Amino acid sequence: MKLRAPLLFIVPALLLGAVALAHAQSDTGDQAVLGVGTSKVQAADMTAGREAALQAALNMAVARALTDLVSPETMAGQFQEINQTILSHPDQFVRDYKVLTDATAGDTYRVVVQATVLVGRLKESLKRSGVRLGRAAYPRVLVCVAERRGGAVAPVYWWRGRTEVIENISQTVVSQALSEAGFPLAETSAVAAGTYPPELNTAEAAALGSQFQAEVVVTGMAAVDAIESTPGGAAGPFKATVRVQALRVADGQIIAQKEVTIDGPGGEAELLRAAAAQAGQGLATQMAEAWFKQASAGSRLEVAVKGVGGKIANFVKFRGVLSGLSGVDNVLLKTMMPDQAILTLNYQGTSRSLADAILSHAFEGFSVTVDGVSPETIQVTIVPH
Repeated sequence: MKLRAPLLFIVPALLLGAVALAHAQSDTGDQAVLGVGTSKVQAADMTAGREAALQAALNMAVARALTDLVSPETMAGQFQEINQTILSHPDQFVRDYKVLTDATAGDTYRVVVQATVLVGRLKESLKRSGVRLGRAAYPRVLVCVAERRGGAVAPVYWWRGRTEVIENISQTVVSQALSEAGFPLAETSAVAAGTYPPELNTAEAAALGSQFQAEVVVTGMAAVDAIESTPGGAAGPFKATVRVQALRVADGQIIAQKEVTIDGPGGEAELLRAAAAQAGQGLATQMAEAWFKQASAGSRLEVAVKGVGGKIANFVKFRGVLSGLSGVDNVLLKTMMPDQAILTLNYQGTSRSLADAILSHAFEGFSVTVDGVSPETIQVTIVPH
């Protein structure tokens, strides 16, 4: 079977909910997906038009199954890998299909098909390409970019343990670029506990990240200097350099880095904004790729649940909700004690992001507090209402 209709034009419509599709999952994991295909037909070549509509419907079915496996953020951030792996070879992921109905209105032909999409094969292809499965949250990011402008003796930065408000163009622009890319930012209005230098080492960055409950810390330095002076002594063209890197708090590993230099006749602020925007955007792309490649592999976590004694119904509800959270798979009961149970699970993300997901859920008849989070363990307590 040859599927020739271009799938990449179907995906945006699916993500926006422009086309409604129904699907059902079998015991083997394959999905029976409904797809609607449309084409223009001419009396001289009705067969070709109908074939094009059929192929478009089958491609749409594959796209619908794909958007159930990856988030819109992953689709945008890792589209190149998805395009090469799935969208360029959609025929590899359809086992069979049947035409349910069709209709013609003028020169427009539409057909509805039910296709069996090989979801297991989709998942394996995505994993081999390093594409993140599920909807694990973006990591919370703490941004620490110091800035030194021409003529200044020392750079300005917010984490030196003082309360005064300072202008830092590079910090603001890099933060904005990361936020627009989907990364939640740690609040930096509080005073840092302790005095830190403008350029942070691994231990210092990790300590700040832990203090502000961030999973990734972006450190860096931005500087702008005059390239030369005019005969009258006025500043000539400027050169702005912004150098940033992203460090994972859990293990201190650098997962992304970017350096941008821009020079020209513009003012200091203008050049800093341009360099910081490019650096922030480039860093965000690298961070998403590195973070989600790690997340797609998943990790085994333990969830220690207190407050289960005499309230087993609440524990059962909690376990059910936990099993249904995005990115969670294979929830098993490891230990059951009089007032505590330990669950193990696979999660496509970090323990911190899963803890945040638990806290954000509204439970019926009880609430849940998070008492502690480590890279491998989450400690929670069920509190009856």
